[in-house]
Amino acid sequence: MRSLKIGEDRFIIPFNNKYFVVNEYTKNLIDVLNHSEDIQDFAKKQNLNETEAYALVSDLDQQIDDCDYYETNVSLPVPLKIQWKMTMRCNLRCKHCYLGELSQKCLPKADLLKIAKEINDFGVMEVTLTGGEVFTVDCIDEIIQYFHDHEIKMIIFTNALLANLHKEFLQSLQNKDLIKFIVSVDGTQKEHEFIRGEGTYHKTLQNIKMLTDTGFKVSVNMVLNKKNYTSLFDLVGELNTVGVSNLQLSELIPMGNATKDLCMDTNDFKKLQKIFRKIHKVYKTSNIFYSAEDDGTENEIFLLTEDKLQSFGQEKWKCGAGLGKGTILVNGDVVCCPFMENYTLGNVLSAPLNKVWDSENRYKFLKMIAENNNGHRKCIVLRRYQ
Repeated sequence: MRSLKIGEDRFIIPFNNKYFVVNEYTKNLIDVLNHSEDIQDFAKKQNLNETEAYALVSDLDQQIDDCDYYETNVSLPVPLKIQWKMTMRCNLRCKHCYLGELSQKCLPKADLLKIAKEINDFGVMEVTLTGGEVFTVDCIDEIIQYFHDHEIKMIIFTNALLANLHKEFLQSLQNKDLIKFIVSVDGTQKEHEFIRGEGTYHKTLQNIKMLTDTGFKVSVNMVLNKKNYTSLFDLVGELNTVGVSNLQLSELIPMGNATKDLCMDTNDFKKLQKIFRKIHKVYKTSNIFYSAEDDGTENEIFLLTEDKLQSFGQEKWKCGAGLGKGTILVNGDVVCCPFMENYTLGNVLSAPLNKVWDSENRYKFLKMIAENNNGHRKCIVLRRYQ
C-alpha cells in the first residue's frame, strides 16, 4: 500500500477509495486489511470474531472520515492527486471540446519520463492521465508501467479508439485494480457521432469491451447537451452489453469548440429526471449519479433507487484545487486549476515538484478562491457559465 508521511506519526493512506491521515498503528492495521481477501480473513489474522472485525472497520471509517479536520489541520507538502495533461495531440475534433483548436504539442520522451519520476519521487498517490488523447503519446505504455510498478493509482481519460493497439501491454499488467479507465461516450450512435465523428461509436464500444474483458474497471463519461440527453435510456442498455454499469454525467462548459446553444435548459433537466426513472426501472444494475441545482447556490446529489429519485442531500464535494490536487500542463507548468492557467506555480522540468507546489502563487490562488466562492461548494469556473 502506497503511503505518504507528512509528520511525526502521521501518514496519508488510501482507504475505501478515499485518502486519510492516520497514525502508524492505524496505517499498519489498514495495510493488513487491504491485503486480506475478505473481512473473515482479516478477522482471523487479528484474532477477532466477524462482528468485532466489522465494528472495528466501521468505527475506523467514521473516525477518520472528517473533511473539516483535514481542511483545517493538514498541510500537504505535495498534492495527493495530479492531473497530467500529457499532450495536445488528439485523433478527434469534438464539437463540445472545451480545449478548442488542438495542436500536436507533446514533450519529448525524456521530459515525459522526468515528469513521471517527479510525480513518484514526491509522494503523489493518484494521477489522472489526460490530454488531448493519451494513447497518442508514443511512450504511454512505459509511463503506465512505471506508475503501476510504484503502486500509483491511475485514472486514464480516453476516447478508447486507440486502446486496442495497446491490448497486449494492458493484458500484461499484473495489478489491474490500480487503473480505472474513463471513456467518453456522448449518446448512442447518431448523437455520439454528431459530436465525435462518423465511424467512432461502434469502435469505441468494441474497445470498451476489450478493456472490461481484460479485467479493468471502466466508467463512461457523457457530457450532457441538448443533442444527446434524450438518447440516455438507449445508451445505458448498450453500455450494459459491453460490461459498463457506471455512468457519470458532466455539464457542458461553453468554452473552446462548445457553444451555448448546446447547453441544456431547465425544461431539459426536468425531462432528464423522467428518463432517469425509466432507466432505473428497466436497468436496475446501472449506476448513474448526477447533481442538480436546488436553489441556485448549492448542488443536491441524486441517485435512482428502485422506481424513485432519492436525494442524498447537499453535495459535500469541495474543490480540491491548490489543496490536495494540482495539474501539470503539456509544457510541464504546474497550476492549481487547469481552467486558471494564469496562476502558474512553476515548471516541474525546472524545479522539484515540492518546491513548485510551495509557490507564492498557490496561496494567492487559494485566497482568490476563498474570496470569490461566497460559501459555494460548486466549481466557480462552471458556475461562471450558468
